[in-house]
Amino acid sequence: MNSGGADAPPAVNAALFILPVVGASVGYELTHSSALRVEEASRQSRSQGVTLMPVATYGAKGPHLGLLGSF
Repeated sequence: MNSGGADAPPAVNAALFILPVVGASVGYELTHSSALRVEEASRQSRSQGVTLMPVATYGAKGPHLGLLGSF
């Protein structure tokens, strides 16, 4: 890693700051679009029929387990 010393050219210092930001942005955009497609496909498959999901909570009387349903 560059410590920003006087012996490093300014272009190297700028690249060490800019490239990770650009890389993170590009990586997010590439994976986010595929995640949206997967979410839409699961939403369409969920809309058909009854869906049950286990639920766990903790109340004044202790832990509780149950099922949450949607249709």
